[in-house]
Amino acid sequence: IYVNGYHFLSSTTIDGAVAEADYAVQQAQADGLPVGAVLAVDVENSYQMNMGRAMQPVVQAFINEVQRAGGYRSTTYTMGSHLEVSVDGDPSWIASYPFAPVSSQNWYSTEHAWQWDSKATFACSLGVFDVSQLYDDFFTAGQNISNNVTPPAENNNNSTDTVSLDGVY
Repeated sequence: IYVNGYHFLSSTTIDGAVAEADYAVQQAQADGLPVGAVLAVDVENSYQMNMGRAMQPVVQAFINEVQRAGGYRSTTYTMGSHLEVSVDGDPSWIASYPFAPVSSQNWYSTEHAWQWDSKATFACSLGVFDVSQLYDDFFTAGQNISNNVTPPAENNNNSTDTVSLDGVY
């Protein structure tokens, strides 16, 4: 599998985004996210959406710091209804859940990926899954395939870890 991560951004300032990016990189490294993987910035808070295009410099600051500090690639993850928070010209990972997806749909095909469900189940597998359609190799490029993924060490400091590792299958 290919392993990538994302960080749920809270900040609305450039300085805050840089600080959150440094924290996200620290957590990703501690959890074993390989250099060259993607550490996406998740922008979904209503107060960020209300900022619209004014969020773009904040998002760009996060992306730049993730690349500088950790050697990870980065992109925006957000909702299809709020594409304006994504940096202009930078393909993103867009979540938009159609009522009834069909195999011929290719929503947001100019982006890196389209997440079309967050509650998918698969035969012979436990749990529910986010599922995305990849449109390019952004989430798989620069990584070696790992058949032996070790879960991250248990976090014993009682803090909330805001970095999530997400497998692409």
